Amino acid sequence: MMPEVNDSSVPTNELAPKLVKFVDEAGLKVVSHINGQANAAKLGIDVEADQVIEVFHPKYAVKVWGAIHDAGIDIPLRFHLFEDKGVSKFSFRKPSVVFEPYQNEELSKIGSELDSLFINIVSQIRELG
Repeated sequence: MMPEVNDSSVPTNELAPKLVKFVDEAGLKVVSHINGQANAAKLGIDVEADQVIEVFHPKYAVKVWGAIHDAGIDIPLRFHLFEDKGVSKFSFRKPSVVFEPYQNEELSKIGSELDSLFINIVSQIRELG
């Protein structure tokens, strides 16, 4: 399951706080924000921007566990912000795609519900340029 990758005219380090805001406005929570570039810098290694923003919400976690507890390994869901040869990019997997391998009807419904939130977030990112 390959992620959807999009270019952005907004530099990654500026895009990250905007994404966090859009996630919050969608009613989801940032579970963790991993800044790979900053972590590599601590080792004295210079890399292009690379950040992972993990998102979810406890109410959805409880629903996922109720549908099929094994799917807990696939939450939280992620956005990946990075630069590739100087081009700012963001990628993600739609929740329904992440949950598809489980072949569970209840989990598919949860994925579809979350898809609408992700599509809204991604639309806002795309509007930035």
